[in-house]
Amino acid sequence: MASTDYILGTHQEELERLGFQHRVWADDAHRLWKLARFRNGQDLLDLGCGPGFTTFDMAEIAGRHGSTTGIDKSSDYIAYAQHKAQAMGMEHASFTCAEFKTMELPTLAFDGAYARWVFSWTNDVDIALEKVYRSLRPGGVFALQEYIHWGTFRMVPEHPDVKVMIEACRESWRQMDSEIDIANSLTEKLEKVGFKITHIAPLERTARPGDLTWQWPTSFLRIYGRQLIELGLLTEAQWERYNEVLPEIEKKKGAFIVTPLMVEILAVKV
Repeated sequence: MASTDYILGTHQEELERLGFQHRVWADDAHRLWKLARFRNGQDLLDLGCGPGFTTFDMAEIAGRHGSTTGIDKSSDYIAYAQHKAQAMGMEHASFTCAEFKTMELPTLAFDGAYARWVFSWTNDVDIALEKVYRSLRPGGVFALQEYIHWGTFRMVPEHPDVKVMIEACRESWRQMDSEIDIANSLTEKLEKVGFKITHIAPLERTARPGDLTWQWPTSFLRIYGRQLIELGLLTEAQWERYNEVLPEIEKKKGAFIVTPLMVEILAVKV
C-alpha cells in the first residue's frame, strides 16, 4: 500500500496507525451509536470507512440479520477490508470503492449512517450529505464526529519546537481545498438537505504520557512530519528538534495533551 488517497498515504505504517486510532476512539463511537439506536437487524452505512475497522464493529451490531456497507475512495483500503471480511466470514459486511461525488447509494436502503473525520478532508460535503439523506429510510439516523477547532490541540508544558510543528500542520490545513474545522458549518448543511439535528455535543480528551490517547496525536505527527518537510512548511532542523524535545516533555511532571476539539452530531431523516 503506497497510494496518496489519504493525507498520510496508505502504506503499512499508516494502516497500523489507523488501527490504533480506531482502538483509541472506539468507545466514543460505540457510545454515539447507542444514542443513535443502531441495533441488530438494521442496514448501516460507514462513510469514509478506510480499511474497515469501524465497519466491522458496526457489522457486529447489525448482525447477520442486518448489513453494513463501507465506502471509501482508497482502492488499497477497500481491498484490505474485503480480504479481511472474507477471512472473517462476514458476509453481511460489504465494501465499495468510490469518491463521494460519484458514489451511487441506493435510495431508502439504510437505517443509519456514520462518518468520523470524513468531511474535514473533502470538498464534496454537500453532495455527500444529499446522497446519504436520500439513502436513509424515514427515521434513519446519521451519526457524525468531526473537528470544529483543530487549533485547540495543546501539549503541556508548551514548548516552542512543538508549537512550530503544530502551526505547520495548521498551515497545511489552510492550504487544502477542504475545511479541517468542517463542524462549524455541518449543522447548517445537514438541516439544509432535510435532516433534523437531535444531538450535538463537544468531544475532546486530555491524556498523560503513556496513555493511548497521548500516542494518538504523537503518532500522527511522527508520520506527517516528513510530508510537512516536502510541502516546505517544516525544515529538517525543526523536525529534528521536535523529535528531540518530545521525549523530554513526556518525562516532565504534570505533562498532558488536549486533543483537537470535535463535535458529535446525530441528524435524523424526518
